[in-house]
Amino acid sequence: PLMRCCSTCYAQTHRRCWREWRNNQRLTALRSRLLGLRMQTDHLLRCTICKSGTAMLEGEEGGLQWMSSLLCGAGEATG
Repeated sequence: PLMRCCSTCYAQTHRRCWREWRNNQRLTALRSRLLGLRMQTDHLLRCTICKSGTAMLEGEEGGLQWMSSLLCGAGEATG
């Protein structure tokens, strides 16, 4: 079944497709961090369709610790 994935518009997705997309987003963030690249973090939860809503499935909040780690660790020096 399709699930609503934006707080503003009527975008919907399959849970399995969403998990794949979110996992790809997480891997891209990790790769950027390992390579020492600065990743744009202000758009991680922005709906890519309407550009104004929050893109998140109901109940997904608990699986987003990696975003907190990325945002909190963004200013850490490596080496």
